[in-house]
Amino acid sequence: MIKTLPKKLSQLFIIFLGSLFACNPATSQVITPTTNVDVLPTTISVSTSTPIPAPSHNILELSSASEIPLPTYERECINILRPKTTESEKTLQDFSASGTAVFSEYVNDKDTIVLLDLATGKKHILPEDLTSSTWANSPDVSPDGKWLFYLTAKVDDLMGDANFVLSNSEGVAIKTLSVSMVKYRGFSYQFVHQWLGNNSLRLLSKKDYRDDDLVVLLLNPFSEEIMQLQNDFEGLQPPVVKVATSVRENPQYLDWGVDPFLDVILFQLHGANVAYSPDKNLAFFPHEDGFDVLYDVTNQKELAQLLISNWGELPRWSTTGENLSIIATPPNFSPDSAQKDFYLLSRDGKNLRRLTYLSEQFERVSIKEYSWSPDGKKIAFWLNTNFPLFEEEKVPYELAVVDIASGNITNLCITEPSVTAKELAENAGYLVEPVWSQNSNDLLAEIHSVEQSMPDFYTETILVIPSQLMALAMMKDAQLKGWMINEQ
Repeated sequence: MIKTLPKKLSQLFIIFLGSLFACNPATSQVITPTTNVDVLPTTISVSTSTPIPAPSHNILELSSASEIPLPTYERECINILRPKTTESEKTLQDFSASGTAVFSEYVNDKDTIVLLDLATGKKHILPEDLTSSTWANSPDVSPDGKWLFYLTAKVDDLMGDANFVLSNSEGVAIKTLSVSMVKYRGFSYQFVHQWLGNNSLRLLSKKDYRDDDLVVLLLNPFSEEIMQLQNDFEGLQPPVVKVATSVRENPQYLDWGVDPFLDVILFQLHGANVAYSPDKNLAFFPHEDGFDVLYDVTNQKELAQLLISNWGELPRWSTTGENLSIIATPPNFSPDSAQKDFYLLSRDGKNLRRLTYLSEQFERVSIKEYSWSPDGKKIAFWLNTNFPLFEEEKVPYELAVVDIASGNITNLCITEPSVTAKELAENAGYLVEPVWSQNSNDLLAEIHSVEQSMPDFYTETILVIPSQLMALAMMKDAQLKGWMINEQ
């Protein structure tokens, strides 16, 4: 059995709280923020829907992707050091890592945030007073590693306002903003946010709690400006591809990078599956006619159509915004074959490049959650070179890194313990995106560890230093959320 119940309960509580905000006006006390900030009057500039002009003639097929000489694939295995609890802090100091690792942890029936200083091994917990009824959740680190954005509220005050908090790596709140700044302007915030660039966050919201269509807002936490991002693109394919018509059928969803953290509740919301570039000028979305569209939002024109089976999987913009990566089945294989590779699309839509050739090197390939390095030169991802064909077949995934310039892949042999294909499919978010250090040299990877005395699966985070072939298990039973820099 996979240990997911506390995580699921906390997630469902957040969703329930969001529904209450949508249905009821706030009448209870407002939480006193860590740092008092006078919230200035905030305006929402709403984009108007503009009909999309005739499609461009720039139609890209995978078979036309530029290719490079067959890249190398090598295993450079790193042993994981697992020190005793009493020695873990000193061992972490010996690794000479820097910055702060951010975790979400469930403690005493409450959601908390843990900030772990990688240089000293010291922990800082938010909220600081664990005896109070206040909880903190949904931490998200800005791409430059400087800011932490999260949500806080009181467990016993469901009718009251929650707060956004912007803090530094030491947990000091720089700004505290009431969620009501969104709600009172006609929107219902659903507690789903992610950084889009270094000065704004994308909020997935709804105007009405009964409505499955999303309103996508952009919040600048520094200026407190809110604007609406376009998400009503003509022909946008809903996240639900197939709706179950009987109890024996399962609905099917686009594997499009919609955060699996909230399971199918978020997958069902129309408009969450639009991948915006960091500068907000470009949108990449699936079209109902079976292809993907790269769209220039600023100039309201289509740049390219990408013909790809099943719309591809997990599109991700590089941190620099120069390229978009997507996982796809190469054209020389059938769409139902267990073969996947990375492709790169340039931001102008003129160049499509095949990055990896794993399908040519292994009989069955699966690629799961991945992340770009901050410098845009590497991708870390979870790789399986023996993808299961049957539900009860084991699924071992390993941490690998691909070099963008050469396509060469290094498998670090940091292994996610095997689960069956059925268990993997039933537990959204089981695999977690690797997290890069800001210098693009080191990695944090969350895996599941099996305790000898119990059959349940528990998580542990591994600090990986590839250049020194070193790895350290340093944090258990906490969800990895990010890596911040410690500014003096």
